[in-house]
Amino acid sequence: MEAIYKELMQNFKARLIENEERVSVKIALSKPLSKFLNACGRVFVDDYSVNDKAVEVRGRVVSFAVYVDENGKINSDENSEDFVISLNSSFENILAAYPTLEIVDEKVQSDANSVDVRYTIKAGGEVLVGETARYLDDITETETQKQEAVISSANCGISSRFELTEAVALDGDVSGVFLTDANAYLEDISVADGKANIKGVLSLGLTLIKDSEVLQKTVDVDFSQNIKNAAITGADQLSGEVKVGAVNLKIENEENLELEVSAEMQFAGTLIKAQQIAFASDAIFETNELRFNKNVAKSTNRVGSRMSVDVDGNLSLGADEPFAVKPLSVYGAKIKGAKLIANAEKTLLEGILTAQMVYEGEEDAKNSYFIEVPFSKSLKISGIEPSRKYSVSCVPTDLSVKIRRGKEIFVDAKLFLDITGEEEAETDIVNELVVGAPLPVDDSAINIHIIRAGETLWDVAKSMQIKTADLLAQNPELAAATPEGESVVFYRQIV
Repeated sequence: MEAIYKELMQNFKARLIENEERVSVKIALSKPLSKFLNACGRVFVDDYSVNDKAVEVRGRVVSFAVYVDENGKINSDENSEDFVISLNSSFENILAAYPTLEIVDEKVQSDANSVDVRYTIKAGGEVLVGETARYLDDITETETQKQEAVISSANCGISSRFELTEAVALDGDVSGVFLTDANAYLEDISVADGKANIKGVLSLGLTLIKDSEVLQKTVDVDFSQNIKNAAITGADQLSGEVKVGAVNLKIENEENLELEVSAEMQFAGTLIKAQQIAFASDAIFETNELRFNKNVAKSTNRVGSRMSVDVDGNLSLGADEPFAVKPLSVYGAKIKGAKLIANAEKTLLEGILTAQMVYEGEEDAKNSYFIEVPFSKSLKISGIEPSRKYSVSCVPTDLSVKIRRGKEIFVDAKLFLDITGEEEAETDIVNELVVGAPLPVDDSAINIHIIRAGETLWDVAKSMQIKTADLLAQNPELAAATPEGESVVFYRQIV
C-alpha cells in the first residue's frame, strides 16, 4: 500500500515592513518670485524588484510650486526626483509585490529663483507569498472513498503598464496650464481565457492661467485596456487598482487651442483561482488500522462594491489668516485615514479630506490655505457583512470651494469608492495517512452485520472489512438501500 499526495496552492498576502525616505526636489522658477504660495507633490511607483525577503521600490516624486511673480500673476513650475527605497518582509518565496508610497511631510524653502521642497515619503504595501499544502489524493491496494472540495486562493500577481493619450479642447486665450491632480479609478474588471479587460476613468485636475485670471478645469478620460496573460481563465476572479504615473501636458494648435495629455498608467492586481480537488477521506484496508489526519485549508473569495458619493464640510479661516474674497484654485485633493465601519444597522465611511487652496484676498492679494475637513458618510450597500474585513480606496474626482463672509469655507467633493472585502471559509482536508496496528484476522466462513441507523453501503462494507464490490456481489439489494435493522450476510467461503 502507498499513499499518494498532491499539492494544494495556499498563497496568502502579508504586510511589508514600512520604511521612510527623505527626498529633495529643487524647482527652478521660470519667472522671478514675488510671493510664494505653496507647493504640492505627487508620488508614485515606477517599478519594483524582489530579492529574497526584500522588495526594492523605485519611485518618483513630482513637485510643483505655485507662486506670484514680479508682475503679480500666478505661475507654477515643476520638477521631479527619482529615488529608491527598500522594504523588508518576514517571508520568502514572494510571488508579487504591491508597494505603496505616500507623502507624510514636506518642508519648503524658497528664494527669488527657486523653491526647494524636502519630502518625507512613507513606503509600505503587501506581498503575495507562495505557499502550498499537501493533501491525500489516493491510496494504492485499497478501496478509497473521496471527498470533493473547492478551495479558492490567490494564484499570482497580474500587472500591466500602458499609455493613455487624449486631446482636450481649451476655451479662450490660455497662457499657461499646469496639472494639479491626477487620479484614476476602475469601474469594471472582466476576465476570459487568456486575458482580462479593465475599464476606468483618469481624472485630471488642471489649473489654467488666462491673463490675471485663474481657472480650474476637471478632465475625465475614459479608458479600456486589454491585458493578455496565459494564467487567466474565465472562472477566475481578478481584483486590483490602477495608478497614475508620469503625466505630460503640451499645448498644441495655437488657433484652436488643444491640450495634449499623455499619462503612464499602471495596473496591479491579484488573480484568485478556484481549485477543485478530490481528497481521499477514508479507505477499506483488510490488514491494518488507518488513521486520517486532517489540516485546515483556507479558501478566499473577493467581494466588493464600487460607487460614487458626495461629501461636504465647512471650516473657518483662522483669526490670523487674511480675509478671503474668492477662491482661485483648489488642488492636491487627498483622503487621509479612510475607513469603513460596518454594523448591522448601517455602513459608515469616515476620513479626512485635504487640499491646497489659493485664494484672492483684499487688494488682489494672493494667499494660500491648507484645507482639512473630517467627514462621516452613511452608505447604502447591500451584502455588507460586519464579520468580514473590508478595505476602501477613495479617489477624489471633483472638488469645489465657496467662501462666505471672508472667513467661512464650504467644501463639496465627489469621491469614487472601491470597497473590497474578503470572504473566508475553512475546509478540513486529509493531509496525512498513518498506518496503525494490525487488524484481527477473521477466519470465519460467514460474516454477519446488523445495519445501524444512518449507515451507508460504505459504512457496512468498512465495518465488515469487505470491499463494496464483493459485498454487492452477494447482496445486490444494498445498492438501492441500507434499511436499519436488516441483517447482511457475507460468505467468505462459498462451496
